[in-house]
Amino acid sequence: MLFSFYKHCNSRIIAILAEMKRLLPAIFSFFPILLYANMAEPVNRGSVWSRPFTHEYVDITHEEILVTIDSIFKHAKFDIKYHLKAQKKGIRIPLIFYAARLNDTPIEIKVDGELVSVKDLPEYYLSDSLILHGFDHIMDTLGQRKMIHLAKSPSSGIYVRTNECKYFETDIDKGEHLIEISYTADQWIDFTDWVTLYQFQYMLSPAQYWRSFGTLDITLDASKTNLPVNTNLGTPHEGDLKNIARWHFNKLPVETLEINHSPEVSRSARFLINIGPFGIGLIIALLFSILHVFMLRSHRQKSPDARFSATLIFGSLVVVAVFFYVWINAHLWIDNVIGEHASSHHGYVFLVVIFFPIVYLFYLFVMMVFDGFFKSHFTKAHFKSFYNKS
Repeated sequence: MLFSFYKHCNSRIIAILAEMKRLLPAIFSFFPILLYANMAEPVNRGSVWSRPFTHEYVDITHEEILVTIDSIFKHAKFDIKYHLKAQKKGIRIPLIFYAARLNDTPIEIKVDGELVSVKDLPEYYLSDSLILHGFDHIMDTLGQRKMIHLAKSPSSGIYVRTNECKYFETDIDKGEHLIEISYTADQWIDFTDWVTLYQFQYMLSPAQYWRSFGTLDITLDASKTNLPVNTNLGTPHEGDLKNIARWHFNKLPVETLEINHSPEVSRSARFLINIGPFGIGLIIALLFSILHVFMLRSHRQKSPDARFSATLIFGSLVVVAVFFYVWINAHLWIDNVIGEHASSHHGYVFLVVIFFPIVYLFYLFVMMVFDGFFKSHFTKAHFKSFYNKS
């Protein structure tokens, strides 16, 4: 009995596949209007400044960071103070900074209250053992080039190009000194999630190279903006994130300080995000499949002996096509509900259509089981009715 059922199913599948050769071009011609994608860079990189790389005879005993956010979370003013101690006199370059994408923003550096000139770090300095004497501990070789390494582990670290580094020249005496830095940073824009994330960054990771850590005070002034702001530093030790928040650390809290603004979205948008495009497609397809089952039952009730079932073949194509249509377009629908802060970066979502034949065959097999059951049921009912009449 099972063998005969298998032969019956196999012959029907072969016939259906032959029919699909004619139907699939028409089905896939329905999808080009859906094939949209945004594969642009998922992050618009903003400004980044780092804690300094220190000369081997310079220790930073204390650092103070004040970050002031503007009213629309587009720019942030960074005022930083480094309390350092020089172990000997005559150090020409005490500090090197990683400073990327400042977009010609003026940088102000003071050494013990005196303004100094900020310069780009020339690449040939990396191979000059006299000029950068004292910074060998941050140098690494990548291919044939020496580069500055942001972490101790090459497998997890970041190599820094010299054209993204700043330095200043001075001649400090042995003892304690104060370095003050002020600059304005541009926001980062992160499109990797459903809702666009706006962010400011400050790299703390170079502290891994310091001989000693000292202490760190961070103050965030968000009093000028009404937008929700959060950080990756945890709960403030003093104040709150709606006004002025303060943190105090005696060890490295994170590798990169992140100050974030994630716009609030409606409940309906959050609900759709939680379900997701696949879930929305599945729900709609389930509703269509329930209707499809009732149509199969109605067809077999009228034609229990019919060998070919257009309701089975075409209905399965329609349900699976609806599933992929909703799955793909739900990305756009959710973006529309989110509104202006939707990231709209979802990659090549249309590529899911390559699974169309697999999903179709699976769904078709399930519907064939229903169709076989209805055919058997109504054939028996039809035979019994005919026998009673005779």
